[in-house]
Amino acid sequence: MDLSDIFNKATRSRIFVDRSYLRPDYIPKELPHREEMINGMGMILAAALSGARPSNIFAFGMTGTGKTAVAKYVTSALIEHASKIKTPTPIAVKLINTRENDTSYRVLAEMAAGVNLKVPFTGLSVAELRARVINALKNKSIIYIVILDEIDSMIKKIGDSFLYQITRMNEEIGPSQMSLIGITNDIQLSDNLDPRIKSSLDDEQIFFPQYKAEELQDILSQRAAMAFLPDALDEDVIPYCAAIGAREHGDARRSLDLLRRAGEIAERKGKDRVTKEDVEEARESLDNDRIIDAIKSLTFDSKVLLLVLAMNRLKGKEKLTSGELYAGYEGIMDEIKGQSLTERRLTELVNFLEMSNLISANLISEGRGGRTKHIQLKTEPKRVLQSLADDPQLGDIVNMIRGSYLA
Repeated sequence: MDLSDIFNKATRSRIFVDRSYLRPDYIPKELPHREEMINGMGMILAAALSGARPSNIFAFGMTGTGKTAVAKYVTSALIEHASKIKTPTPIAVKLINTRENDTSYRVLAEMAAGVNLKVPFTGLSVAELRARVINALKNKSIIYIVILDEIDSMIKKIGDSFLYQITRMNEEIGPSQMSLIGITNDIQLSDNLDPRIKSSLDDEQIFFPQYKAEELQDILSQRAAMAFLPDALDEDVIPYCAAIGAREHGDARRSLDLLRRAGEIAERKGKDRVTKEDVEEARESLDNDRIIDAIKSLTFDSKVLLLVLAMNRLKGKEKLTSGELYAGYEGIMDEIKGQSLTERRLTELVNFLEMSNLISANLISEGRGGRTKHIQLKTEPKRVLQSLADDPQLGDIVNMIRGSYLA
């Protein structure tokens, strides 16, 4: 089959009407089972319609529980309503993904873009960039709502001091006013912030509970009715996708991705119906993609620890003691002429990797010898090598390992 046949076949799908309805960035006209959170956020932000600054908001909940969707839904409705009633003060909204924009500079640059201020991608000091954003807001007289999505990932990387710098901007931007909506998967994030930051935030909190299986079925059924041709799904496909999402912390995003990927697998096979077997195949594919993305997002030293575990697993050594893991880490750092972290810091990284479910670390008693951790990789070594193959510092070592153990 040549490319023309492939492309022609894709335009005559027997599965989809429009798969974009299953994408996580699509915001439907209704968000089932999130009415309480929508109303709560709406009541807080409604102050902007009368020219007052809304309270800051922290939206908490596990991945895929609708936090970002609700923030987009409510702020979009707010802007629409403001245009109808001609509010005394214009309202602007900017959504910033802080996992992708993970430095103070990038966050401020995105804030600048939200008020049509052009700044260089690099080259300014953070203080200069902050001053330019403040001056732009001084000249506009707006209520600026900034949504900081996945804010916990940025705080873990650079700390929480940047939040203090942003919240204090309200003292300098008059007549404009700014409110923050922080979106986080960490339900204890606010409690762990520096006390002065908590004081300056003075936030209201909205908790997003996990979706139940029956709620996920409602969400999937709503989207499937728009995305798929009639009779394109076997009866057990939506319940099965919902059950998988419910087992994984009530993750609607995961369930929607699974349904879309299953449809695409069935489509590529030339089928006119999606089956449970297609969902199983999609699940395996998504698991692989998710693990690879997770590993690529790690700090460099965490990647080295995983590489040591993967290499030893390929050698036939399933578990390493803490000492063996750290020795392997130092060996790789010596080879690439890198600066090794302290053993205490590496212990913190091991704990983080365990929380991320990429490794297991069990404390084992060794009698008079005391106790040590036995650390084991929880994914396939091939996935680790695939994730790190493009790393400029580790690529050569990855290729050497592949040549030695996977040839």
